[in-house]
Amino acid sequence: MMLGPGIVYWFETSLTLVLAVAVMLRVDWPLTLVALIPSPLISVAVLHFGRKIHDRFQSIQEMFSSISSRVAESFSGVRVVRAYVEEKAELKEFEGLNQEYIDENLRLAKISALFNPLLQALVGLSFLLVLWMGGTRLAAHKITIGDFVMFNTYMGVLVWPMIAMGWVANLMERGKASLDRVRALLREEPRIAAPAVPRPVPSPLRGEIEFENVSLNFGSDGGDRAALTNVSLKIEAGSTVAIVGHTGSGKTTIANLVPD
Repeated sequence: MMLGPGIVYWFETSLTLVLAVAVMLRVDWPLTLVALIPSPLISVAVLHFGRKIHDRFQSIQEMFSSISSRVAESFSGVRVVRAYVEEKAELKEFEGLNQEYIDENLRLAKISALFNPLLQALVGLSFLLVLWMGGTRLAAHKITIGDFVMFNTYMGVLVWPMIAMGWVANLMERGKASLDRVRALLREEPRIAAPAVPRPVPSPLRGEIEFENVSLNFGSDGGDRAALTNVSLKIEAGSTVAIVGHTGSGKTTIANLVPD
């Protein structure tokens, strides 16, 4: 959004603004200066709210990252969660992260709800100044009716660039916040440093796999939730063995126990 519509609208609104102001200055520069009085206020509003939007959106991105990581960890460790009967605790943690995410989005919405009306109010102030100053100069015969109508027409042309600049500033700050997150990830250094002396590469492992009276029980509360009961098997090196059975019979459990 920042690289597409953001940049396109920034160039379009900037060009429209420059050309319209140039024409207005050529027709009546005192009236143009009066019409541009709210411009510094618009710039201050864009900078102030842009900073707040950037901070809020960066916080939202960080929260979304935490939610995504939590979900990924919960799904990858679902067997451990179920083994220790931690489903309710995981749901409570997930609901808490989601509520924080919702609250931060609402705070961002409140900032945007203040920013857009304020920007439009400043644009309306420009129209009022043009009507007042232009009417005064028209009554004094310093400008013609045609010039006055043209000025109001160009003020209408300037409405979209002034409002769009606020939208583009909002979009740019969101994009910058997202880009900061990407850069932070790319700059992340591994916490586990590589050994100074390379470890010798072990030779390929060869050998047989043997289970002898292996039992495994997932009943953390003392109940009987046996996954395996007195399983014995022997797989010769280089052979291929298929383990078949109905769902929950322990096929995956046996495969997971091989590395142990």
